[in-house]
Amino acid sequence: MPGPHDFDPRRTWPGFLIAAGFVLVVPFILLRPEVSEGLTGLRLVIFWTLHVLIPLALLQGAQVALSHVPRVAILNPWAQTALSGLAGATLFAPIAIALDAAFGLSKPTDDLGMSWPAALLDEFLGFAPVVTFLWLALNATRLVRIEPVTRADPATAAAEPGLWLRVPRNIGRALVALSAELH
Repeated sequence: MPGPHDFDPRRTWPGFLIAAGFVLVVPFILLRPEVSEGLTGLRLVIFWTLHVLIPLALLQGAQVALSHVPRVAILNPWAQTALSGLAGATLFAPIAIALDAAFGLSKPTDDLGMSWPAALLDEFLGFAPVVTFLWLALNATRLVRIEPVTRADPATAAAEPGLWLRVPRNIGRALVALSAELH
């Protein structure tokens, strides 16, 4: 049974994704892209909630699955994340078409006379770049590994040399080598 901190967006990745998902739903509801034309009220909110949270779950699943593929695991983390973005977008394409149909919105196969493969490709090409970019953006802090800046406690600051105040504690204090040039 999940505990109270399991979905805290400040502490867990699933919590962060859920919070980010709900934040991402708001612009879609407010901007009302053409694809959701004709939807209002609760149907509009549900439509965009499904169009955001389902892809986020698929993106996370794709990222986990691809991390176990040796040829993908050796890639740069940015490339791995971009690949999982494309994989998640690929998995979501048929779901997006099904959601459009379930909400009574036009289907690409009806409007453009497309075959299902062509409709899937059209759907994928329509949102894959945006989905992949947003997935990279959501993962950026993990990929960059930005350490939060912490202020030293004044009581311990006097005991530690200035060098150690700038070294992240998580890498330890065992000095192996130190060198300098010109300064």
